[in-house]
Amino acid sequence: MRAALIGLACLLGACGPTQKPSADDPPRPSHAEAPHPPAAREPQTGARWPRFVRELLGYPIPLQRIERHHPQFPDTDPGSIAVGTVTGGYLIRAARLPLDGPHHRVLRVQRERGTNFGTDELVGLIQRVAAAVAKKLPDSVLLVGNVARDGGGDIIWSFSHNNGRDADISFYILGPDGKPFEPRELVLFDRDGNSIAFEGRLHFDVPRNWQLVRALVSDPKVRIQFIFVASYLKAMLLKHAAKLREPRTIIAKAERILKQPGGALPHNDHFHVRLYCSKRDRLEGCLDLGSKHPDDDAWAALAKRRALRVRRYLDSKQPAVRSDAIEMLRLLDDRDAATLIARRLNDRSADVRRAALRTLAAFEAKELLPQLLKRLAIERDEAVLASGMAALRRFRQKETVAFLRRCLRDVTRTLGGKPLAATCAERLGSLDELAVAGVPDLISALSSALSAVRDAAAASLARITNHDETTLSSSKSEGTLVERWKRWLAAHRRWRRAKWVLDGFRRAHYELDKKLRRSIPELIRAVGDKAHLSYNAQRLLMRVTNHHPRSLEWSRFDAQYYWNHWYTKRRRRFR
Repeated sequence: MRAALIGLACLLGACGPTQKPSADDPPRPSHAEAPHPPAAREPQTGARWPRFVRELLGYPIPLQRIERHHPQFPDTDPGSIAVGTVTGGYLIRAARLPLDGPHHRVLRVQRERGTNFGTDELVGLIQRVAAAVAKKLPDSVLLVGNVARDGGGDIIWSFSHNNGRDADISFYILGPDGKPFEPRELVLFDRDGNSIAFEGRLHFDVPRNWQLVRALVSDPKVRIQFIFVASYLKAMLLKHAAKLREPRTIIAKAERILKQPGGALPHNDHFHVRLYCSKRDRLEGCLDLGSKHPDDDAWAALAKRRALRVRRYLDSKQPAVRSDAIEMLRLLDDRDAATLIARRLNDRSADVRRAALRTLAAFEAKELLPQLLKRLAIERDEAVLASGMAALRRFRQKETVAFLRRCLRDVTRTLGGKPLAATCAERLGSLDELAVAGVPDLISALSSALSAVRDAAAASLARITNHDETTLSSSKSEGTLVERWKRWLAAHRRWRRAKWVLDGFRRAHYELDKKLRRSIPELIRAVGDKAHLSYNAQRLLMRVTNHHPRSLEWSRFDAQYYWNHWYTKRRRRFR
């Protein structure tokens, strides 16, 4: 739906007409915490959308501050804090980059978005390098695009920029008269350094852009992890640096840090600057993706020592402190504390119990699963139950299946306004092969007096078997739905689930080759079909391609769009 709305917005003139959208990052890793529908990458150039389009997309502009809770202890730094990763984290006490400064300005398109926030380190860096370039080459104004929203988190224009350590910086540009030119938005450049739009009359300002890169990699207060940029523009910059006889150490550092990202458009319209986690942020749960900071091992040891200090707060008399301690141990990935945290599953405070469930799930502490399930069997607080049921996604174990099968008979508890049994039926449907043992229980649940339980059971049966009532038999009038499912199971009990799935596709008129690599286009077609066919098609696509986006959490339309786009770019790999 979101992709369709963006397409409508573009037809109405809401998307910039002069340039192609610019991808902002390589695809989000499979363990990322929060989903982004792929269509969200389309309006990267960020035109001024009509209000109704903004509202339909659910992104009111400017983006509003998101209030975050972060554990606070006596040794917590009072400055900004980048938590988690650049793709799934958040930002505490964000520093604001002024829209206009002595040597920088936020681009006209981006300045209305509310994405001019970052860590203290990043905001300070932008202002320092802008001043450094202006000092070296007068009349230089650094133009800045997206940094992060206040509070961090997802923004529609990027798959990263979540925790304030990323900044999009426009290239310095020369106009037709050879003088510095300030565009309204980011400008794409070709291999000759000429603008792709504007009839090629704008030019990549190599001297100024090199001075910017030089200032970035030489800054003594921060460590740059990456500067994403097109490889041919990188070559221009390094050639200019060699001509200037810059120190070899500077050139080598620039060569290492400047990178064209894989799996994305080439970054030929801006520099994407990413900082490593700072020392203080590392001690608050900041995590680098990709290469590690040179001091990361030493900081990891400091983080471990801090975790030992935080453990003391698990026995605090104040529930809020106990809860904060558990959350911080999760952020510091202190898995050795799992047994101590499990003791808090029976805490008097619901908030503490909820934090304990979330943390044990994050740690995937399988040895403590019996204690977690025992808690869930008696839990009455809905918020804790919700966290516990979400936690079960991390535990694909036989014990989980057994718990969910018993839970199908629970008619006394509710969750989110529906019977808990319905949620348990839904969870069974996501366990694939393991859930086969629960098929008879789901068939029995079709006779439940509660419609929500019946609907959830039917949906999960369809997911597990890749069949629904339309493909159980040739006639819909052969007994009740329960009787038809029982006959189907009796006839196919000896089949492995993989054969159930393939048979479901065949009955839905999809022709799959024995070598599934040859059937990727057909599977992508199935992604847009009924919910159970879409689910199983995506699971097979992930297995065949060894690519694991979070497309199961998106609409079928967006998931199909994403997979089609992803495969089209990599078709040759799968011949």
